Amino acid sequence: MLRSLFLVTMLVWFGVAGSRNMTVAAEPTLADVPYASVGDRSLKLDLYQPTPATTRACPTVIWVHGGAWRAGSKDNVPVLRWLEHGFAIASVEYRLSPEAKFPAQVHDIKAAIRYLRSHATELNLDPERFVIAGASAGGHLAALVGVSSGVPALEGSVGVDGSQPSDVSGIVSFYGASNLQSILSQSTAHGLSVRVPALQLLLGGQPDELPELAKLASPVAHVDDRDPPLWLIHGDADPQMPPQQSDELKNAYAKEARPVNLDIVAGGKHGGEEFYSADRLDRIAQEVLQSISGGHANVSPTSLRLLFAGSSSTYWNDMPNEVAKVISGEQGLVAGRNATAELVGRSGSDIRVYLDPNCDYQYGVKPGQSFLDKIRDEDFDYVVLMTVCRFIMGDGDDNPDGQAHRDAISVYCEAIRQAGAEPVFYEMGWGTGERESQGRNRIRELARLNKVRVYVPCSTAWARVREERPDLHLQHANDSTHPGDLGHFLNLACFYSAFSRQSPEGKLPREFHVWPHWTKQEKERLSGQIEKSYAEFQPDDYQSRLPEWMRRNAGAGYRGTISDADARYLERIAWETTQALWDTTD
Repeated sequence: MLRSLFLVTMLVWFGVAGSRNMTVAAEPTLADVPYASVGDRSLKLDLYQPTPATTRACPTVIWVHGGAWRAGSKDNVPVLRWLEHGFAIASVEYRLSPEAKFPAQVHDIKAAIRYLRSHATELNLDPERFVIAGASAGGHLAALVGVSSGVPALEGSVGVDGSQPSDVSGIVSFYGASNLQSILSQSTAHGLSVRVPALQLLLGGQPDELPELAKLASPVAHVDDRDPPLWLIHGDADPQMPPQQSDELKNAYAKEARPVNLDIVAGGKHGGEEFYSADRLDRIAQEVLQSISGGHANVSPTSLRLLFAGSSSTYWNDMPNEVAKVISGEQGLVAGRNATAELVGRSGSDIRVYLDPNCDYQYGVKPGQSFLDKIRDEDFDYVVLMTVCRFIMGDGDDNPDGQAHRDAISVYCEAIRQAGAEPVFYEMGWGTGERESQGRNRIRELARLNKVRVYVPCSTAWARVREERPDLHLQHANDSTHPGDLGHFLNLACFYSAFSRQSPEGKLPREFHVWPHWTKQEKERLSGQIEKSYAEFQPDDYQSRLPEWMRRNAGAGYRGTISDADARYLERIAWETTQALWDTTD
């Protein structure tokens, strides 16, 4: 499917609405792909694969052309420079207003998104990193599609795969409308000469004649606190699309505390080369890519809540809390925001036991609450599932060939997504044999089946370190069950790599919080010191929710250390292992 693209640059003067747009012509990788039909009418899209070609699933821009809703062509794609940033671009044909009234245009575009998502594997697209973008009328439609996920009147029934969602992870609108109920009062005389007939064709009447339809067609009417990040680009001298339209959408986003950026082009009119300069397109592409690669579209702008489900190799060393710390901050996933973690489960158990209504939880749930209740009732962004090599290979009662473990994990993934969160696989298994290796393969296959986007390959990284550097002891000499200080550091590096999709090298602290690994004799000998440390311990929010026996370990005051050379080696292994697995789990 992949082949090289021959790029030619040219300027096109587009006169439908009196606007000028710079268009970069290119040969699509796949041209005129039928994505849906309405009666005898076939709807098509062009797919451009990134340059250079890659075998990794690509983030994808769904491009919506402009033309006052009544004209224009999918051939007009002024953002093809984004191919150089690793994006695929699908330029979508939709029914124009002389052919079909609103909301047909939105129905068509959403059908294209569903088609691309259902064919993502064969087209080499990443279905979790779709971005919708457009210019002028296309900017309006892009914004409307992006903020209206799940709105029945706008989803429509065009296309054949209604099981696929039409949501996106980002929106980019170049000088588009946002409020059809206010646009005419904001327009210049020239703007009115364009907008009045255009709206008549689109809606079948004027906004004041059809207020409910005009509201349905207005992105500002659909903005809520779960909408994806938004980039707006508008000229302050636009004679055709009032700049106040972008201001209104920005303000609606700000009211819901959603991420939004308004780029005002000084002296900019309605389109033109200055909107698509290399510097501007490069900056937008980098910002969008960083946003959609860091997490799903529902991440809160101020905090990120993680729930960890598992037994001792999950809670040891306060790992959930430490993971939240390393993915926060300027270099982490949430970039200056606050990540918090909670823990749920019981010690020494496969997490499949949480399906038992009589499960005896040891931590993390309220009286009468189950794991599934907690997922449903509390607002988490990610739920981390401890997927264990030995359990997926069949260890444990009533778990032949690991099927019960696999089934439970799949149930959890579905419940997590229904609650609006994302599942995360924490690949766990510290053994070195062939059975452990087979378990890792099974976990990766389970991740593929459940379309898991964040996969933390701790067991795989441990296996590589043990082969290359047996002098690095990942487990403590007194404890062959839990991660030691170096094993804990490697796990943190794996979580950082998987969540942020950035290399952790040089970014993790060389001194860090750990739990002690006392022998029985050491614990007796140090009992006085232990009690003194616990009495002085001031737990943070995460630690205050732990059972007392966990807080005693946390309050022992132990610190792990690692040399910079060993830290950089483990950070590099974590990053390389995570990168290598993207091709098999994305």
